[in-house]
Amino acid sequence: MPVRPKPFAKKCKFCLTDEPSAFQGGGMSSFEERTFCCEKCSRRNRYLKHAYGVSLEEYLSMEMEQSGVCAICSNPPGGRPLAVDHDHVSGKVRQLLCGPCNSGLGLFQEDRSTLEAAIKYLDKWEALTSEFLNTDTDVVPNRIERLPTVLHAAVLPVTPKDLGADVPGAGATR
Repeated sequence: MPVRPKPFAKKCKFCLTDEPSAFQGGGMSSFEERTFCCEKCSRRNRYLKHAYGVSLEEYLSMEMEQSGVCAICSNPPGGRPLAVDHDHVSGKVRQLLCGPCNSGLGLFQEDRSTLEAAIKYLDKWEALTSEFLNTDTDVVPNRIERLPTVLHAAVLPVTPKDLGADVPGAGATR
């Protein structure tokens, strides 16, 4: 006797999996079973609800609004889901960020003045090193000769002479 195909197969409305094993596990509520949500998406939905007060459906809507990229750097998340960024004081959800941007904000404790100081710091060192980095040669002593005095003193405690470079007026090389 031929086997009849099932008249209706479950398919997760979020990740679109139709693997039967994805729907087994007992951790799903009757609502999730009725709305055809696989166990993995069910767990994600419970986590998002508990941690941020956002459903998986709302998360996916936010992700679509951002075209699937980070709200800060505009890069795709790189194999991991985008993180839900939220205000740690009010708990209000802001947008979705990639892991590095989310971690960066956290490490700077979301402090605007510290972030602005970090930008000024980067700008200062970018200006000091711009000539050093835009060079055609790979000879380290030649690059060191051209470093601004401030940068040389701040970054390298050695002189070009210490590295054996032929520097005019520096005396004999080793």
